[in-house]
Amino acid sequence: MWLMITRFRTVMHRSLDAMTVNIYSPAGIERRENPRLRDVFVRSCELLAPFVAQNDNVKTFSNFAMAHVLTAHFTQLSSAEIHIIILTVEKLHKQNRLHLLTAQPDKAC
Repeated sequence: MWLMITRFRTVMHRSLDAMTVNIYSPAGIERRENPRLRDVFVRSCELLAPFVAQNDNVKTFSNFAMAHVLTAHFTQLSSAEIHIIILTVEKLHKQNRLHLLTAQPDKAC
C-alpha cells in the first residue's frame, strides 16, 4: 500500500511538472517580449544602483528623478518602460540581488 501511494505521488508530481512546463514555458519559445528593454536593463541597473542604495533610510531620490536620469541616457525608452525599469531595480535592491547585475558590487546591499 505504501509503495502504491509513493508511486501515485511521483506520477502526479511528474505530470504537474510537465503541465507547468507546457503552459508557462514551452520548449524553444522565448517568453520575454521586449528585447530592446532587455538590452538596456543592465546599464540601467548600473545607473540607478547608487540612487536606490541611498533611498534605504530616507527617500532622497524620487522616481521622477530616476526617470529623468534614464531619459537622459536612453532617449528611445517610453515612460512605461522607464517605470518598469525603476520598479524592477527597486525590487532587486530590496531582494538584495541588484549587486549581481552591476559591474561593481553595491556596498549598501
